[in-house]
Amino acid sequence: VKIMNSLKSIDRSDGDDGRPRSRGKSTDSYTITSFFESSSCIGIGKDALDRLTSRIAELNGEKRRRRNKLGEMGAAIASLWSMLRVPSAEQHAFTKSIRGLGMDTLDKGERELSRLHELKAVMIGKLIREQRQTIEELWERTNASEGEKASFDRYFYVNDEDKLTDVLLAKHEEYAGALNAKLEKMQPILDLIGRRESIIEERVELEMLQKDPDRLKGRNASKQLMKEEKMMRRVQKELPKITQHLEK
Repeated sequence: VKIMNSLKSIDRSDGDDGRPRSRGKSTDSYTITSFFESSSCIGIGKDALDRLTSRIAELNGEKRRRRNKLGEMGAAIASLWSMLRVPSAEQHAFTKSIRGLGMDTLDKGERELSRLHELKAVMIGKLIREQRQTIEELWERTNASEGEKASFDRYFYVNDEDKLTDVLLAKHEEYAGALNAKLEKMQPILDLIGRRESIIEERVELEMLQKDPDRLKGRNASKQLMKEEKMMRRVQKELPKITQHLEK
């Protein structure tokens, strides 16, 4: 029964091995046809059964190989779509055209990858310049020293058209990735520093407000007082805690 179900599944797979289904009189095709269509057939010989079992294993292996290949191609295509800013409408149209694991699907994937690599070759200079802008922003956000910046000079200042290659772009992407990882680790501390600076600005504002003796005489005196009390709590309680944490 298991082999029957497998054979039916393979028969419906529309040539998943990339070869058209034979309609001739080969032994395998005759055996399968007889098995499905002859009401008088009561079994399959051992040799035929072994051949069918082997064929099922072969086809299942091919399906796994194709799934893996499509997964790798899909990841590469998605990465290039993002890098090249391919319009979402184009992405959707391509995705919608993909069906099953047949050779047509693999061919479409290969053609799309080829097209994207050609587009990337045309845009390589622009992509590298964008990466450099990202790197400069990350240098600023991570407070990079001049020495840290200089360590990337041999790639950052390459501008000859014939040297703007995939390899150079990859170096920029790798370096930007390392800076992003560094920024993620630093982010909690940077957030605390930002919060501390904000409270210090509030402290200066509060000191200025308290110099005005008439600030609490108007119609909004109660609101103003509540605002100052909140500011005072942040200055007196939160600021020392943050400062102490940063000094550890």
